[in-house]
Amino acid sequence: MYDVTVKFYLSSPKASVSTIICKLNHKGKRKVFSTQLRIATELWDKKVSQPIDTKTREGQRLIRNHKQGAATHLKFISSQLKRIDGIVSEASITKPIPQLEDIKTRIIKEVLGREVHLRGSDRFILDYAKEFLESITSGKILIEKTGNRYSEKSIIAYRAFVAWWKKFEAFIGDKRVRWEQMDDDLKEKINEFAIDENNNWSRNYLSNRIKQLKTIARIAYDKGYHSNEYFFRRLKKTTTATAKFTLDNTDVDKLRTVELENTQDRIRDLFLIACVTALRISDIQKLDRDNIKNIGGVIVIQMITTKTKAPVMIIIPEKYNHLFEKYRTTNGYELPKYANQFINRELKSIAKKAGLNDLVEIKINEGLKEITTKKPKHDLLTFHVARRFAATAMYLKGQPLLEIQELLSHSKASQTEQYISRQILAKARLQKELESRQAKLRVV
Repeated sequence: MYDVTVKFYLSSPKASVSTIICKLNHKGKRKVFSTQLRIATELWDKKVSQPIDTKTREGQRLIRNHKQGAATHLKFISSQLKRIDGIVSEASITKPIPQLEDIKTRIIKEVLGREVHLRGSDRFILDYAKEFLESITSGKILIEKTGNRYSEKSIIAYRAFVAWWKKFEAFIGDKRVRWEQMDDDLKEKINEFAIDENNNWSRNYLSNRIKQLKTIARIAYDKGYHSNEYFFRRLKKTTTATAKFTLDNTDVDKLRTVELENTQDRIRDLFLIACVTALRISDIQKLDRDNIKNIGGVIVIQMITTKTKAPVMIIIPEKYNHLFEKYRTTNGYELPKYANQFINRELKSIAKKAGLNDLVEIKINEGLKEITTKKPKHDLLTFHVARRFAATAMYLKGQPLLEIQELLSHSKASQTEQYISRQILAKARLQKELESRQAKLRVV
């Protein structure tokens, strides 16, 4: 067995096309880098970590499914991987055995035919972040899982990341950060920056910035700009504090009966509609006379959901008809529309007026640190809570999980299960047991 081993695998095995990654191993140490060779995943034999054998009947069948020239391209990839194998085999019998970085450098120069990037100690995170931004803007770098160009919205978001990273480097004293410095100390500095009193960022904002940093770090790693694997293991994006928070029937009754006027009254109506329909805020904002129909006194919603493009049909229980009739015009139903941030801000004010003051224990992220604390329900209320309330209420009424899953437009039942409050289910079971025992006592 060779002292140095090499293994090839796909960076995105579930995508239609993927980049081949090369991993070198020697006595517990490893060096991973992108070959920048791309292959249709269907033409990759994961059992042997090589392109399929085109001489077999199955290989020939698969090749026929691809455009002309696929067989030639496959032969080229196979020959390149064999050349890499040859360099590794030669290095293994060389005394002393070369460093993995040196073997990688030779492979990149002699086989892959491209210039060797500067090593991690000579590269700065901001340099590649700017290069990455230019590449996704021009279309040079595509979304690996789909092969599509990055959307204008994504490009704007990465432009914001570059600006955010510049502010971070200014915060730590105008020090430029190298890839090799990505460690616990850097994470702590990002945390200090995140909770600095001059910054008023939401947890979602910070979460997105960390997610972007991980994406840029991974692609830079694949391209050989650095070999720091910290972002794989320790750099985690943050999560929102409201992930598992929901309301119970008493809370919703308080919201329903509190005295409100004008805008807040209309925003409450939208929230209550979501409690009944389980629709996302983006879908409720899209509802118009074409989606809401009154068929013989029965109000029916039919639409294609915005996020998942799934068709849904919702029959509104009669006792909630008034929420829609309030906005009926001669042309049909016209629900009020407001900006998402404005709705969520007003909901907190409405909840405070309604007396939703019970404390809820939650896990939140202060910068990049997760802490456990307690907050009143009115501080946690967002429009999305209505979907969790609706899912839990439907489940309590005996509606099958599959139906709830379809209504919420979830691809997996496990997603839907996360929306169903275990705490409220436990309370409901307790209440049912108490009522059962009281009924038995009355009989006696």
